Amino acid sequence: MMITVGIIGVLAAVGLPAYQGYIETANMGKVNEAYQHAITTVQREFSKDTTRAALGLPSTIPLDEAAWVVVLDPREQSVAPGGGRIYLVDSESNPDPNVTGAVTVKFDTETGEVQIHRPSYKSLVAYTARITRNSVDITKDT
Repeated sequence: MMITVGIIGVLAAVGLPAYQGYIETANMGKVNEAYQHAITTVQREFSKDTTRAALGLPSTIPLDEAAWVVVLDPREQSVAPGGGRIYLVDSESNPDPNVTGAVTVKFDTETGEVQIHRPSYKSLVAYTARITRNSVDITKDT
């Protein structure tokens, strides 16, 4: 019986850190996947809107951050690794994205630029993608 308890203790001592590392890696992957999804979705929305304009149809581009968040997560079901929604409006009142892993969205009404920010969650480096109708500029935050 003591030998069995000892073996279980050794396995737990070795397995728990490995499991925690796996969970951390999976959570960072979730944040990065949400960031990449946001960039692709914004580009697709701009492309669809350009096609609509060429056909003489009215624009359907969201005109504020909250509307972009709805486009990115229409069912509001995606959850950040640290809790809460995975996409948030870039705001002071939101929880710290570096803690929750939430991807933030900012929209400049004057230029029509959408900024998607990947937080420095765990060991991820923070990046910001600035997307317009004609370009995508991704920069590492300093």
